[in-house]
Formats: sequence, C-alpha cells, structure tokens
Amino acid sequence: MLKPTQFSGRTVANAALPAVLVALMSAASSGCSGDVVREVFNNSAYSVDGPPEPGSVGDQCAPTDEAFATFSGFSLGEINITDEDPQCRSGNCMVVHFQGRVSCPQGNQDGGVCTTPAGEEVSVPVDPWLPERPADLAVFCSCRCDGPAGQGPFCGCPSGMICEPDLVPRSPVDRSDRYAGSYCVKP
Repeated sequence: MLKPTQFSGRTVANAALPAVLVALMSAASSGCSGDVVREVFNNSAYSVDGPPEPGSVGDQCAPTDEAFATFSGFSLGEINITDEDPQCRSGNCMVVHFQGRVSCPQGNQDGGVCTTPAGEEVSVPVDPWLPERPADLAVFCSCRCDGPAGQGPFCGCPSGMICEPDLVPRSPVDRSDRYAGSYCVKP
C-alpha cells in the first residue's frame, strides 16, 4: 500500500517493501525518515553515439545519469524513471531500490575504478551493488501499466513482472502529471 508524502514540491509515495529491503534501507539511511524518494527524469536531450537496439519491457538498461563522471550512483531508497530513453522501446528506464551504478558492480571505494559509458573515470565515491538487489533485478526497461483515467495509453506487463503503483499525481486536483500511475516492475 502506498502512502503519499510531500518531497521537493512533488507528491511521492512510500512502497511496501520486502523485509530485507526495509532493513537495508534503515541501515543505510542513518537517521533519515525512511521515505522512498521517487523521481522522473526527462531524457529528451540525452544522446548516445550508436545506441543499441531498444530493449523490451524487463530488459536491463543503463540509466543516463551514468554518463556523468560526477554521478555517485543510486540509493536503495529511490525509484527513478528516465523518460524518452532510447535504450527502451517504451522510452522508460526504471531504477527500483538499487544502490550504486549499473556500470560499476564493485564500486570504487576499495581502490576500484568506475568509468562512464564513454570511458571517463568517475570522480566521486561509488557504493558497490548490494547482493540482494543486483542491477538485473533493479534496473530495467518499464512502461506505465495503469494511471489516472484518460491519461493512457497503458501497457500490459510481460510475464515475470507485475503492475505496481509507483508514482501518484501531484495532487488530487492535478491530473496533468503524465508520469502518474503504475509501472511494470520485477517482484
């Protein structure tokens, strides 16, 4: 069950999480409120030289934030959606409760080196992936499978994925948020 929360002027929601993720998030937050941060990033200005053939819903993608050497990675308490992403046929690359960078499984804090997809060395600390939330389970192409009436089209989730409420409208009156609704996620 999702609980609306106000964050940075936008309504976000807390998700019911498996106990192991709740414990990991609590340990990682060290005094934070425990709210799940949900963000949508528009990727329309991002371009990739020679992008691969776009993936289907459920296929792994590499979030466009990883193109920046100053991006330290994602946090376990976040859900992020990049829209207009050329890697995904649906246009949505989704990051769900993932720590680190897809491109750097071991992180760089123990002497390792992380690089951007273009080969530039990452200049900030990057945490390693958590064994419980590897990129193939937490970072994937997704699509909006449900939402406010009249805000479609909506997709059907493929086998192995469920339609999970992730983003909510900014307010009960404001139905203009084209990202509001449910998305296909890996359970």
